Amino acid sequence: MNDYVLGMIMKDREDNPIMIASKRRNTLSLSDDFGIIEYQRSIGQETIYYYNYVGSCVEMPNRDIWLFWGHDSEGDTAGDIYRKISRDGGKNWGNSSIFAHVSGHRLWQPYTFREKSTAYVFWTDTVDSTYRNNIIKYEKTTDSGSSWEGPYTTYQNDGCVAAGMEIIKHRSLYLMSVYYQDVVTPRHFKSYVVRSTSLESRWTKGADVNVTASGEGAKEPSICVLSDDRIMMDIRVDVASGHRYKAYSSDDGASWITPTETDVDSPDAMGRIFRCSDGGLVRLWSNCSSPNQSHRYPYAIAYSKDDFATQKTINIVTETASNQLSNMGNLCQLVNGKIIVGHNHYEGSTPDKLDLIIIDYEKLKNIFSVQRRLTRALGRLLFKAHKN
Repeated sequence: MNDYVLGMIMKDREDNPIMIASKRRNTLSLSDDFGIIEYQRSIGQETIYYYNYVGSCVEMPNRDIWLFWGHDSEGDTAGDIYRKISRDGGKNWGNSSIFAHVSGHRLWQPYTFREKSTAYVFWTDTVDSTYRNNIIKYEKTTDSGSSWEGPYTTYQNDGCVAAGMEIIKHRSLYLMSVYYQDVVTPRHFKSYVVRSTSLESRWTKGADVNVTASGEGAKEPSICVLSDDRIMMDIRVDVASGHRYKAYSSDDGASWITPTETDVDSPDAMGRIFRCSDGGLVRLWSNCSSPNQSHRYPYAIAYSKDDFATQKTINIVTETASNQLSNMGNLCQLVNGKIIVGHNHYEGSTPDKLDLIIIDYEKLKNIFSVQRRLTRALGRLLFKAHKN
């Protein structure tokens, strides 16, 4: 019974028909038409030349959604930050335009953060192709994007920062996850967080996180706060097991326990973990086991109520070998509860496309609630049949 598949049709709380398919490791495979996922292809008028140019969203106080992404105007040597706006919850988008430009510089991997009425957009400014002189910069707005201040330099560590990934707030501290390329060992990366009492003041570097089993080390970290106030770091690696790694900190990233391997299948690709407004945790990543970057599909989202001690998984977007699902921006939860994120979609040749995923968080939780009730009911039926 290790490879069983059970399927049945029933209705959810809103009287919508759904199909539940239960497999090993609590993975469901559902198509987009169950109302959990709204998937928009190629929403960017400017295509993406390089696959690290993620799409990150922020919801302004007036409910407008701003989407930011990188666009290589000159191949892998220079690029700009682009933006476009939706005024109806992500259903329709206006025209794209350049948000940030520095002649001869590569601006890439934008990510967003909002606190009350102030919204921030951060990005990495790469001066040259050696990745040895990178700076994290930001602009901010206090009027829902009518005007912007900046850019300002927020962090630089000996010229070796590869990219800032995301920002979270824990108690009175802001934590920014960062990874960088080791100068001594090229193509080997280490991750850490920088900490500050203000987004606009001095940042203090925490301890490095390294995965020695991984030839490329620990890269593209994603962080969240657990219920016991520890910080969890989810790590991309290139180990033969094809699993993700994790590390924990009890002092807001000043130090970390040695990273350990998880049982979460993953290729050598980016993933995100995110604490939702109701305390639930979600994970977005490529749900396959591979020690390299192929293949980056299917995309999956997992939901957990116990700090990822257990998680329930739905495969949400599946592609073919010529349609890889690459890196994504930071997850943004809207006021209506939905989660929105932009990601790169490689269709067999450059340039990549910018796609958008909108996840109905309440329906996501509802699916797993229904699955749990079905599993219990089926278990009772099988027990009775066995007795008879």
